[in-house]
Parts: sequence; C-alpha cells; structure tokens
Amino acid sequence: MRTNERWSEQAGYETNELAPITVDTWDRLTHPEDLSKAKALMQKHFEHELPYYECETRIRHKDGHWIWVLTRGRIASMTERGKPEWFSGTQMDITARKKADAEIQRSNQQLLAVRDQLTKAAEVAELGIWTWNLSTSEFKANSRMYEIYAIPEHLRQAPLSTDYWMDIIHPDDRTEVEQRMRAAIDDHQSYSHIFRIQIRTKEIRYIQAAGSVERDDHDRAILMTGINRDITLQYRAEEALRQAKQAADDANQAK
Repeated sequence: MRTNERWSEQAGYETNELAPITVDTWDRLTHPEDLSKAKALMQKHFEHELPYYECETRIRHKDGHWIWVLTRGRIASMTERGKPEWFSGTQMDITARKKADAEIQRSNQQLLAVRDQLTKAAEVAELGIWTWNLSTSEFKANSRMYEIYAIPEHLRQAPLSTDYWMDIIHPDDRTEVEQRMRAAIDDHQSYSHIFRIQIRTKEIRYIQAAGSVERDDHDRAILMTGINRDITLQYRAEEALRQAKQAADDANQAK
C-alpha cells in the first residue's frame, strides 16, 4: 500500500511511524463501526456494482481522538485474470465539516423544540399563527387562524393566497393593514395593529395582530411571521364600559 505523507499527517503520524503501511494499517486506524461499511462498499466496487468507491469514515488520530475522512477512489488496474490489482484514490479530512453539520443538526433540533413549545403556547392562548414566504408568496396558517377567519373546511386543506386572507379584512381597514405590513417589510418598522375582519356571515371581529420580518445575509426580506388574536369580546366589553362611562359623565353634567 503506497501513500503520501499527507495521508499519515491527517492522523497525526510521520510516515515512518506507520511503516510498513498495509491494508491492516488502514483497518487498525479505522473506527470499528465504520470498517464493515467501508469494506462492503469497497467490495461492491471491486465486483463492478459501483462505478467508484466513496465512503466517510472515522480514523483514530495519534492523540487519541477521532477524525472524519472522506475517501474516494477506483480500480486503477486489473490482473490478467480480471481481478483488481491496484486501487488509487484520495482521502480528505472532513472533520470540520462534520462538526459544522452536527452543530447545524443540534441547532435545528433546538429550533424544532422551541417551535413545538410556541405551538403549544399558541394553542393555550388561542393564537392564530401565520407565515408569509415573501419569495414565493406562499401563506401558511395554523388551525386557529382558520377558525378566527371562519374559513370553510373544504378550503383548509391547502395554503390560501394572501389576497384571499386580505379580502376578509374589513374594507375600511384593509389599506392601513397593507401599509403597515409593507412598512415592516420595506422600512424595518415593527408590525403591531388592531383591525377588523368581516367573515362570511357579515359578522365583524376585532383582531390584534403582531409580526416580524426575517431577512437574509443581504438584508432582503424573505419571510414574515405573525400572530392574530380574536379580541372581539374584549373590545366590545371595553366599548360598553366606555359608553357607560360617557353616559354617566353626561348625566353628571346635566345635573
């Protein structure tokens, strides 16, 4: 088995420390959990089931820790009897990439956990949650949003357009809602607003809304996420209190 100095250096060795380098050397350095997989792929290549050999394995470093390597290669020559004679390939240290992948996976798991917690919190608080993909215009909403906006059951199976949702907003409030959302997207302003919606039965509902805009590395708006809360009962109760107070004030002034 012939290798260059870099092959040994990846595992922290001088070439002479491993001499003579044979297939047994490779077997000894490779993680036991990866060795059988690597040999199986190698055999498949030797039997022409795979056009080339490619495998990610762990190699024990001289210091005792494991590094990840990506090995690629193919048969370079055959014997007169048609058996593999020489195999040539490359080995690349991919430890940094593997660590980055693991960190991304860990972060994704944390995000999923946070999302699940927020979803449960939203259910308890009866919050409608929506996301608007600004690149594709796709608008997604949770079940509570459909309930608040009284969307028919047969329309809840697929995402609805933003125009559909906007059409439910009261005509007198629609322009201001659109302007506030556009200001959040274009001018980095916060989005927080109370507006009315008019559902199919002509019932008026009052909605408290808030949202935020996610941006890419170039500061381009790519996603807007928000919440809606039906505050109709609260709004009507407060309005009744205001009217009662006004009536009492008017009565006192009339005395």
